[in-house]
Amino acid sequence: MNDIDLIKKSLSSRADSVMTQYYPNATQKNGTWMMGDLQGNAGQSCKSFHGKANGVFMMKDCATGETKDILWLLQEGLGVSFKEMLPKAREICGIVTIAPVTVKKEKPKTPKGRGKSIKGTPAFEYLTQDRQLCSDILEKYKVGYTPMNTESNKHGWMIPYIDTDGDLVHTKTTGIEKNAKGKKEITGTKPHSTLWGWWNVDSNTRKIIITEGEVDAMSCAQITSKYPSLSLPSGCADMKWIDHDWDQLAQFETIYLAMDMDDAGEIAAKTISDKLGKARCRRVKIGKNCNDVNELLCSGGGTPAYLEGLLSRAKTFDPPSILGASDGIEDAIRENEERLESIKVKNFVFPDMDFKLIDADTGILTGQSGSGKTDLANLIMLNEMQHGQVVCIVAADTPANDLRILSAWQIFGHSPDAHEIRLACEAMEGKLFFIDAVNHRMGGDELLKTMEYATQRYGVTRFLIDNLFEVDDIKKDDYNKQDQFVRDLDKFDKTHRTNSMLVAHALMGDDHATKKPTLRDIEGSKGMTKPIQYAISIFRNRVKENPAEFENGDQTPQKIENLITGSDAYFNVFKCRNGFRKELSQGLEFDVSSRRFRTPYGRFKSPLEVSMNQENITLTELEDQDTSEVPF
Repeated sequence: MNDIDLIKKSLSSRADSVMTQYYPNATQKNGTWMMGDLQGNAGQSCKSFHGKANGVFMMKDCATGETKDILWLLQEGLGVSFKEMLPKAREICGIVTIAPVTVKKEKPKTPKGRGKSIKGTPAFEYLTQDRQLCSDILEKYKVGYTPMNTESNKHGWMIPYIDTDGDLVHTKTTGIEKNAKGKKEITGTKPHSTLWGWWNVDSNTRKIIITEGEVDAMSCAQITSKYPSLSLPSGCADMKWIDHDWDQLAQFETIYLAMDMDDAGEIAAKTISDKLGKARCRRVKIGKNCNDVNELLCSGGGTPAYLEGLLSRAKTFDPPSILGASDGIEDAIRENEERLESIKVKNFVFPDMDFKLIDADTGILTGQSGSGKTDLANLIMLNEMQHGQVVCIVAADTPANDLRILSAWQIFGHSPDAHEIRLACEAMEGKLFFIDAVNHRMGGDELLKTMEYATQRYGVTRFLIDNLFEVDDIKKDDYNKQDQFVRDLDKFDKTHRTNSMLVAHALMGDDHATKKPTLRDIEGSKGMTKPIQYAISIFRNRVKENPAEFENGDQTPQKIENLITGSDAYFNVFKCRNGFRKELSQGLEFDVSSRRFRTPYGRFKSPLEVSMNQENITLTELEDQDTSEVPF
């Protein structure tokens, strides 16, 4: 229904035609229209521009600072009211407004009587003293007095409901005392759904305030006369007025919703916004610990400046997916500073390598079967623990006990005994957790819920999922399921500020022994590589292990020669985002006895310090011990 913004933009594209037709004294130079004043006299004091936020054509009087938009210019040019101008504007722009298909009820018979004068009555005393409403406002809103003679109330205040045609369709009387249930008694004629207060809206009104109750509407009007204030006919329960008042509501480009500050008020405001247009409806937050506008008035804090400030800051019910450039700016600054600070620290498992794991990132580790993915991934996670991260391994391919043994093996540099396994697990207590997906099979949704629990309960910051196809409901040929899980995982990491490394096998092609895997070689859907921030691989140099199988005398390709004399393995980064990582290929050496990797000039050092209680030494003192360098 809300097409006023559309009209503005469409008219702005036709501004030259509007100015030529209705402002003959205006001149144009270098695309800028000029006039002597906003009445269209000749001169150069008024100049045109386009609004930065919306691109709407505007004229500004440089002498007074007054600014008017294209709708006002057309209205003045036509010499009609704002309401009368809108159909002409729609016609010019070729915009057709389609109202909802509704069956409107026939109007009831005109009620008899509008009550007596309220001045000098108990109702007058109640409204002016208890509700702090002034006599002029009561008169403006046609408030009268009528006796009620009910069990709880002898006196009531009566208000007329006059529809958009100016016809009296309903009268409503509210008692000044609460009944046994703590409610004000209400009587009246048969209701007809229409907003209360239409007679205060003229044909040039472009903005209105809608409140939940009549007292709040009068309170708004008393605090500020800047915009007319109307009330819902029966609180939040009745929304039929939207259909009945549809045509009149089309007049307003901005509708301020000053509903009560409770759940019912919030739901009502959202419902109205959905029906009348999110772009023009703005939720007013009352503030000062007040539930409604009348409470604000009675508190003494309802000054014109304060209420008008609330109106200026009122926000639309934007879809949660729409964010402005400044939304979350402090979070963006903080994240950037954290990342800039983090990259200064070389704390990856290979500290001389330009790579690291970053919060809120999702990545994939790939490699061919038997290439050392599990050893490398576990080494990385142990190193993350060493630097204060809390790790959770989703043990889907390898049982948790095997990973405990592997961790002890890599920590002590040899096949561990029972005492060393116990020491290693004690050192990792509170730093390492497992999700046992071997004995407790689970699908992707359940896995993510379990991971969420781990972050909330144990403060987990790093996840290793080994591997994708061991998740119960993700099959190798179900590409849609794979894509969806990775998207959900990426969303999870961004929400919880974690880093998840997903292990995925690389395809074994005919050239697998000589070709380092890339994104194209990851087994499964290629779409699941799109949401991730990093992709790494481990390539096992099988040529170096068995050169005779690949040599061909003088005809041996240079690539094979390079591999024969190359490293045991290669660590590759072939996707990196955020500008904090670089694509690279780094040769690694592998030590079978310790199941550790190292860069060529590094040491096979322990990835985690563990105190040896009996010997009273630490692993940092054991780093210099001799470890034989054995290929895979």
